[in-house]
Amino acid sequence: LSAILTHYPDEAQALQDVMAPLAAARADEVVVANGSTELITSLCRDLRGPLVTPVPTFGRWTDLPIDFGERLVPVLREPAPGAVLAPEAIVAAARANGASAVAVCNPENPDGSMFDAGQIAWLIRELDDIDLVVIDESFIDFSGRESATQAVLAAPNAVLVKSLGKSLGWHGLR
Repeated sequence: LSAILTHYPDEAQALQDVMAPLAAARADEVVVANGSTELITSLCRDLRGPLVTPVPTFGRWTDLPIDFGERLVPVLREPAPGAVLAPEAIVAAARANGASAVAVCNPENPDGSMFDAGQIAWLIRELDDIDLVVIDESFIDFSGRESATQAVLAAPNAVLVKSLGKSLGWHGLR
């Protein structure tokens, strides 16, 4: 691990082996990249249709689909404090717009709103017929809430994104 921390770029296989138990996954279910933005870029570059995402959200989820020539379908969250977006609204937007992908930050960046694990599992099940469902849990370790790891691993079209830089202070360790 000390070699991984002090040499850039990281050794992906070694990191997969180390990170898999922390993610409650097998090493072959973990993909390591040089930052979550690298993963988000790759996922958006491979879109084959509209991406639905709640907004406001992390800007790469709204900018990259457009940069790669795909349509973005924002699902607007009420600006009132404590307002909660129903997961049904996301599914409805995906259906109405023929979405190939849905991306949900959980907790949401920048407002911290969050779905519980049951709502995320429901969302993934409801969208089992689209190409991709991404649950971006880059800030979940600061929420005290349960991860959607198991729901994502059970779905062939779902991907979970996490950030070691945020969760483990990876940048500071390096």
